Amino acid sequence: MSSLLSYVWLSLKRGLGNYLRAEVLRRMGSPEAVYAADSTMLAQSCPSLRRQHIELLCDKSTDEAEQVITQCAREDIRILPVSDAAYPDRLRQIEDPPVVLYIRGRWPDFDTMPGIAVVGTRQATSYGVQVAGTIGAELAKAGFVTVSGMALGNDAAAHRGALRAGGLTVAVLAGGPDVCYPPQNRALMGDILLSGAVISEYPPGTEPHGRNYHQRNRIISGLSVASVIVEASDWRSGALITARHALDQGRDVYAVPGPIDAPQSQSCNELIAKGEAALLTSPTVLVREYSGMNWVPFLLGLVLVGMEAGSIYAYRAGWSVSTLQVTSAAGIAALLVFVGYLAYHEAITPSKLIGLACCVVGLYFLNK
Repeated sequence: MSSLLSYVWLSLKRGLGNYLRAEVLRRMGSPEAVYAADSTMLAQSCPSLRRQHIELLCDKSTDEAEQVITQCAREDIRILPVSDAAYPDRLRQIEDPPVVLYIRGRWPDFDTMPGIAVVGTRQATSYGVQVAGTIGAELAKAGFVTVSGMALGNDAAAHRGALRAGGLTVAVLAGGPDVCYPPQNRALMGDILLSGAVISEYPPGTEPHGRNYHQRNRIISGLSVASVIVEASDWRSGALITARHALDQGRDVYAVPGPIDAPQSQSCNELIAKGEAALLTSPTVLVREYSGMNWVPFLLGLVLVGMEAGSIYAYRAGWSVSTLQVTSAAGIAALLVFVGYLAYHEAITPSKLIGLACCVVGLYFLNK
């Protein structure tokens, strides 16, 4: 039995729920082990399983899973299991990560291009639509992935803002990745697929149901380093559910303030007042706070290039210095140039400056 087939088989055990599905996978070690286990082994390995759960897992039919895999291959839908290297580490770390993701479009590397969730209400004000679009655009320009739910209102505005700026955006759906909901966003879905991705934990053809939205929101926050709540009218708002998930996952939450008499800003103002969300006054706050997650891979590459270039130059010049001295000196130079660039563009915070200073000091002592 292939690994992919066993992952899809486990993901389709709908009666388990996300938490139990993730727990049994952690305890058993692999989906193949779960598939091979009998009722006794399942009960011993995962005591929280009830009789009905064990009966579900003892049904070893893979017919539905095989049909799903065949359909995904036919419709060019990628199936990404939780063990895959392309599965985002940030999402894998939550307590109930999706066993598989179904992906259409261009899947970004969330480990090098951090995602920031921008969510809100379907009954958005013109102010909220403008703010969501601006945040999406500024995040895109700074190299972030804008994550949202493709709902009407604030969500759609955030996606469109990122697209206008030529950036990447990911829509997380409460139905299958091939089911456009709401249907009014069909054109938006097509635009997202051209330069981003539409994803779901539900297989193709799944219609969005009310219970799916709560689960979908944990993926939006789980993919993201932070969640921004643009507008939310009351406690039933999906945006507030996303904020709760983000807080439970240990992620940052920001809220956009609004007029005290505006219903769509009521919950945002309350989140800020209670200290559960940070006050967001400008998208620049997000760019400055999380930009380090974007340029760390580039910085390492820059140091390596500088070290290699220094070694080649020293060799050709006939310098009587060690390779280690040359490469570390070149690395220091590359770091200092890049720090200057970041400081000039105001993309570096004091904490990041301290981290870079430690790198410089470390290279200096290597040079000694």
